[in-house]
Amino acid sequence: MELSIEIHHAEPDIAVLQVSGKLKLGAERDQLEKQVASLLLRNQRRLVVDLAGVDRIDSAGIGTLAQCAYRASRAGAGLRVAGGNQHVQKLLDMVGLNLVIDCFPKLEDALRNFPVRQPGDKARW
Repeated sequence: MELSIEIHHAEPDIAVLQVSGKLKLGAERDQLEKQVASLLLRNQRRLVVDLAGVDRIDSAGIGTLAQCAYRASRAGAGLRVAGGNQHVQKLLDMVGLNLVIDCFPKLEDALRNFPVRQPGDKARW
């Protein structure tokens, strides 16, 4: 299955990017970076990437998630990852991405207690 991204708002100020398919090396993964950049340009400051529909991720996909989180942080926004299946979660843990991006087992967990960054707050990156 090709990569597909649907955006909806869980709350007025939290955008959820529901990703489905394969997040891997190829032109499709650029879609995620473009969607995140577009949301940031529209002043969206809380983003959740829902990976529940992702059946495969490789190092390029993990790099894409890191790049999206970095871009969000530089824009004064927050990005969380949710819902990765056991294989996806294991890879995120193995490469240590969970140390720089908040990763949650379920979307509901990622939406809960999502702080709003204030001007002057120290960025993670």
